[in-house]
Amino acid sequence: MASIFFEERALMGFEGYREFAANRKRIVPLAWQNEGFVKIVFDMDNTLTDTRGVSKRPGIDALLDRLCGEGHELVLWTNSPGARARDILEENGLDHYFSRFIFREDYDPGSRGLPKDIRKIGGDVLVDDDPEEVRFNRTNKKKAVLVKSYVSPGTPVEKDEHEKLYKEIIKKPRLGFLKG
Repeated sequence: MASIFFEERALMGFEGYREFAANRKRIVPLAWQNEGFVKIVFDMDNTLTDTRGVSKRPGIDALLDRLCGEGHELVLWTNSPGARARDILEENGLDHYFSRFIFREDYDPGSRGLPKDIRKIGGDVLVDDDPEEVRFNRTNKKKAVLVKSYVSPGTPVEKDEHEKLYKEIIKKPRLGFLKG
């Protein structure tokens, strides 16, 4: 319980998180607060949507529906500014999947290239298309899944990619860093 308190207190300073979370319909289950559920942190650009944010990665709704349905907490952490990210999430119908939002101005206001350190929010898994973000989190003993960049609607995506991604996300590591 102490980690949940710390996490909430740490996020209170994220202006974009407070504003966006207060102004949306929440359908995310709260079961993630129980043992055995995983906090999964997703990147937005080239991971959930294409570079311009005009189309969703094929199969992403099925993946997010499944993860939410199982009670996992999903967090969005993006290098995009909050205003842009909010528009993209709402236009693509993705905002309702996430319990928390971290935008560039929330963790890297000076645009210094700070990494997405999921330890700061108690994250268990990062899903991102940036090899450096994945490497950083793995170095810090966090699970990170690298996805192929979804650059445009014409980007080839395997038919069952979302199923493979699901298995990779929830697969327990050999070292057992996840509880349960």
